[in-house]
Amino acid sequence: MADNLFDLFINQKSAKAILDPLLKRYGDDDAGRKKYVVGNWLRFQLLDDKPIMEQIHEYENLVGDILNEGMKM
Repeated sequence: MADNLFDLFINQKSAKAILDPLLKRYGDDDAGRKKYVVGNWLRFQLLDDKPIMEQIHEYENLVGDILNEGMKM
């Protein structure tokens, strides 16, 4: 941490006591996460030089990430 942040949070007794004010101030960027996950899914391509099962597994993981974000396929 930068020194000014360290000085600000040095008196806190737990990680939760530090995290709560930071989340309150900066929020949880849900839209940014969704945009990142969808971008990964859109960039996915099947390639001839990689094994097909490996690519299917990668695609399943991408779909799982989208579903975990609460979006429907």
